[in-house]
Amino acid sequence: MVTFSDGASAAAEIVDDGGKLALVVEAYTTGAGTVIPRKMWFVSASETEAAEGWLKVGRAVVLE
Repeated sequence: MVTFSDGASAAAEIVDDGGKLALVVEAYTTGAGTVIPRKMWFVSASETEAAEGWLKVGRAVVLE
């Protein structure tokens, strides 16, 4: 589960996509009512000690 800054939440999971970790977020509706399709972001672990436990997220890919 991920929660966005507008308070909207969506089911999500981290998957292995051909050797690359990716965050897949299911379709959801924003707090303002906009429908967002299912998307995937490639992720990597944060490289700074201060951000331990955080993921660095790349560009989104819309999944159909």
